[in-house]
Amino acid sequence: MKEFAELRELISDKIDELRNKIKEMQNELNSYTNILIKIDSILEKESFKTAAEIYDAEPKESKIETKPAKSSEAIIEKEFEIQSSEEQLLGKMMVKKDSIIITPTNNIKVPENAPPFKTFFLGRILKQMEDEDQEAIKNGKIDKDKAISYEITKSKENFIEKITIKNYRSYNRSIKILDTISWTFRTILKPK
Repeated sequence: MKEFAELRELISDKIDELRNKIKEMQNELNSYTNILIKIDSILEKESFKTAAEIYDAEPKESKIETKPAKSSEAIIEKEFEIQSSEEQLLGKMMVKKDSIIITPTNNIKVPENAPPFKTFFLGRILKQMEDEDQEAIKNGKIDKDKAISYEITKSKENFIEKITIKNYRSYNRSIKILDTISWTFRTILKPK
């Protein structure tokens, strides 16, 4: 019994250690995302090229249109590829004026209840945007029908087929969504 108690303590310590590492990585991801947003904002003010054009060095076939938005932000209508670190195509994110559509590629299976998707992307990133919008509604800054919302289309096996995000309203939010969904897909689909 003593061995099991020691083993339990060892595993418990390891779990705590891993939780701390995950927390540190999430903090690091948030820091880099915020830095990227600030850099994009500076580049956008100082350059005729948009930050999205610089960010995506090899433009795809899709057309880029810059449309003015609040706070000196520009909403870029463009399709982005979501790739693994080995440059395998994991999905695409189409940014439109009023919505973002995220679709995993057909050969990729992303479970709806996978921890980084459900807890981080939905539970933290999109939830934070929803909370910000609810506060803005409460303060009379935006109308209720302009608040961010999302819908997930799933297969019969509960794999994600499409994520539609409506009323994201700003360039900074679109970049944050792209960065975090890319990290989420890469994390879920990383070989074990």
